[in-house]
Amino acid sequence: KVSSSKRKTLDTLGYLAQKNIVVINLYSERKYRGYKYLTKTKRKQLYNNSLAIVADFEAYQTNSQPPDMNRIFDDIYKLGADPRPLIRYQDQIIYLKQIMTYLSPHSGRYSYRKSSTFGELLKDPAHNKLVGDCNQIVTLYIYLYSLKYDITDLQLTTYPGHVCLHFKGIDIEATNGQFKKYS
Repeated sequence: KVSSSKRKTLDTLGYLAQKNIVVINLYSERKYRGYKYLTKTKRKQLYNNSLAIVADFEAYQTNSQPPDMNRIFDDIYKLGADPRPLIRYQDQIIYLKQIMTYLSPHSGRYSYRKSSTFGELLKDPAHNKLVGDCNQIVTLYIYLYSLKYDITDLQLTTYPGHVCLHFKGIDIEATNGQFKKYS
């Protein structure tokens, strides 16, 4: 059982993360990890870069065809997962697939690098490649997802030295933009 003060703290943190997880993450990196480079001016620049990422993602969505739901379900089925429970979440799955394709290393916008900071990921995509590790890219996925849907739809799955997203029975490997079925 969770105490009421702990519940209140968790509810407040969830509300703030839904509102803007980028702000929460940058604040946490500055305050708790002691990253001195995250001055007020630098954080403002990174917030502006996060808005540039959103604008670029929205332009990508506008200029590309929506993913084929049947193909997505086929891919999930091939992983050994049952896609039928996901039918009622088609809009969310399509949106997640758009994020996955947008941030896939194959798109040229993102590159994985172990032990990166969030500041390395939050670049203006018009001028720089986004570089981050699994923690940073998962946070960016959550941020983009939060623009349209409730982040409580997503869960984190952690493994030794790694983290990925989980959505309604299927894992999302954010570092390479693929659906997975981890055991």
